[in-house]
Amino acid sequence: MRDGVVLLGMKGTLGFDRRLGRAEVSRDGASAYFINGARCRRKDITQLFLGTGLGSRSYAIIEQGMISRVIEAKADDMRAFVEEAAGISKYKERRKETESRIADTRENLERLQDLRDEIDKQIRHLQRQATAARRYQELKQRERRLTAERKSASAACIASSFSRTAESCTSAPLSR
Repeated sequence: MRDGVVLLGMKGTLGFDRRLGRAEVSRDGASAYFINGARCRRKDITQLFLGTGLGSRSYAIIEQGMISRVIEAKADDMRAFVEEAAGISKYKERRKETESRIADTRENLERLQDLRDEIDKQIRHLQRQATAARRYQELKQRERRLTAERKSASAACIASSFSRTAESCTSAPLSR
């Protein structure tokens, strides 16, 4: 299925520039957009119309009931008609998109701050664990050193006791 739209836009003060905007929709729901035969985004088509003062609710040919709708329009609707006719709807749309991107960026910054706080919390926990591990290693090393000193002292005591026993045995007369 194919839909085509022809748009006339001002080109300086001399005349009109003809632009053909086309949207193609396939049976599987995929769509493609073209301006003057060149592939483009849907946003480009929307921007093209917004820049001319024509919007989604405006008409190239005013139908019979349209004039009465404009006359009987509420203040907000009248404002929308005037904005579209003046061509500022393009800038309002850009502003909405920008505000949306700013809001998304703020949300991302909040998420990043939450992640940073969580990582800082984990770092503090890991630092406490590292301090405890270093203290454990120091105490374990001290224990090994003290155990080695105790065994050395014990061996020295046994050796000295042995040497005294050996001396007493050699100095004592042998009886037969």
